[in-house]
Amino acid sequence: MNRKSFLNRQKGILNSMKPDIDEMKRQMNGHVGSNAKNGPTNSKSFGHAESHLEFVQTHMRQQDQSLDELGQHVERVNAHASMINSEIKEQGRMLEGLDDDIVDVDESM
Repeated sequence: MNRKSFLNRQKGILNSMKPDIDEMKRQMNGHVGSNAKNGPTNSKSFGHAESHLEFVQTHMRQQDQSLDELGQHVERVNAHASMINSEIKEQGRMLEGLDDDIVDVDESM
């Protein structure tokens, strides 16, 4: 599995969880409003959950950015490796030609 398909799969999983999270928010908001005694505690818990969700989303965005940068570096390394491979193949052909020339000169002596 390549990096992009992995990221797309993970984003799909997170997006599929979003309706559940939204429903939990609605339920928590409804629960907070229905019981004044528990309101501050539930509001605090909800704020903590919301804060944690924001932290996770921010962290994921940073990871996405880091992975994108890493992907760019990997693509550059791949390009360099391809150029090196081409150069090695060309030098191999040149050495084979030199070897053939040496054999020809050796046989003519």
